[in-house]
Amino acid sequence: DLGTLVSWAKAKTALGHCRIWWYRRIVALALEGHIDAKVNRTGDKLSIRFRRKQEAAS
Repeated sequence: DLGTLVSWAKAKTALGHCRIWWYRRIVALALEGHIDAKVNRTGDKLSIRFRRKQEAAS
């Protein structure tokens, strides 16, 4: 889930940013085309799934 991804990134990079900063950064990466994002909506629940893009075959 996204919370796990944020926790992992904070621990891996040792950057002291808050959770909101990390959420914004992940969304920015999706908007810049570095990662894939998919939005699912069920009733009034909204979930966003992020996935690293596959490397293009050379």
